[in-house]
Amino acid sequence: MVKKKVTRKKTTRAKSSGTVTEEKLIKSLIKRDEILVDNFVGLQKAMVNVSVKFNELTDRIDKLLDIYQKAADVFVQKQIREGDRRVELDRKVTNVMQQNKTLARRQVMMQGQRAPLPPTSNSPPAQQAMPTGTPSIASQAPSPVQSPPVEDSSIKPRPLPKF
Repeated sequence: MVKKKVTRKKTTRAKSSGTVTEEKLIKSLIKRDEILVDNFVGLQKAMVNVSVKFNELTDRIDKLLDIYQKAADVFVQKQIREGDRRVELDRKVTNVMQQNKTLARRQVMMQGQRAPLPPTSNSPPAQQAMPTGTPSIASQAPSPVQSPPVEDSSIKPRPLPKF
């Protein structure tokens, strides 16, 4: 019987040493799996964080694009209004030029119709007719020019000047 006890001790020792290494191996595998799970959970959290940040960035870019679009619309409207002002200014300048041409034509016509008066020898010059002494107000103001009545046969049409 003694022999059996010794054998049992040897077998238990052999079994126990094999179990210890297996237990260590199992513990290391479990520890590795826990580390892998923790790393995977951390990676998932990082991915969620990146996704949230990317969505925020997309929203900000959308807002920035909206601002640029509004600025472009305002710029185009300002250009249109400025163009309308230029068109209106061009129209007014053209109108003033047409009025200037009309006035110039009328002035030329009036100068052509007005004939210079021939000097008459019957009337004395204005200085001789006035008494010497204090000058009167009438001598300072020019006398109105009286033109002779114009006959229809004396008016000849003239061509209008070209500008």
